[in-house]
Parts: sequence; structure tokens; C-alpha cells
Amino acid sequence: MSGAMTAKNKQEIRICGCGELNPMHRGYCKNCVKKLKVRYDELLDAYVELQEEADDFNDADADKADEKLKLMKAKAEQYEIKLTDAQMLGVMEKHGKLADSDDNRALAEKRVQVQALKKEQSILLFKKEIEQEDFEKQKEWLDSRAKEVGTKKKD
Repeated sequence: MSGAMTAKNKQEIRICGCGELNPMHRGYCKNCVKKLKVRYDELLDAYVELQEEADDFNDADADKADEKLKLMKAKAEQYEIKLTDAQMLGVMEKHGKLADSDDNRALAEKRVQVQALKKEQSILLFKKEIEQEDFEKQKEWLDSRAKEVGTKKKD
């Protein structure tokens, strides 16, 4: 017999990642497929939450941009700046591009990070103050105990 014939006659052994023989679904057993489905659903739910958070963040940016546009129009009216509709649209388009730019988003993200770091720093400083007070109380207690032990030894 040739080598090709013996290879055909040999039965192929397939094993799932969990160790189960003859997986039914592209190399995975039913249990592993169920676990993968659960994990996929968890990740999908997390993605939906992140997408909602990103949408809220972007909505807040859009609201800020709209407010700025209203302020710009009011300022133009206040100073009686005569702009044609085309010029005003040009200004609004430039402002919209700026509001949508990656630099603006990056700046907003950095501001949020700085605010978070400031809060974290204040929390850490507060914890340090508490620890310092605890250490001072412990030191006072140990000093008083040392004095008591020292006076007892003299007696």
C-alpha cells in the first residue's frame, strides 16, 4: 500500500480545547460554544455601554458647539457685524470642523484625565493626613508606654 492509502485508512482524531473528543462545531464542543456565546454576549453588552458613553460624550460636545454658535451669532448681532448667509455658514462650518476635530476631542479627554488625577491626588493627600495622624497617635502612645516602663524599672 502506498502512503496515501494508509493516511486515508487512518481515522483522524479531533480534540476540543477543553479535551473533549470529536468536537461538533468547527473544533469546539457544545459546552465550549456555549461558553464562547456567553463571553461574546458579555463583550457585546460592554461594547453597547461604551458606545452609549461615547455618544453621551459626543452629544455633550455637540451641545457645547451649538451653544458657541448661538453665542457667536449673538455677538455678531451685538456688534452689528453684517455677514451674508454664505459667510455665516462658512464660519459655522469652520467652527463645526473644529468641534469635530480629533485635537478638540483629545483636549477634552486630557481635561477629564487631569480632573480625575486632581481628585485622585486630593483623595491620596487626605489618606496621607489620616495615616500621619494615626502614626502620631501611635508614637505618642509608644512614648507614654516607654516612659511608664522606664519609670517602673527605676522603681
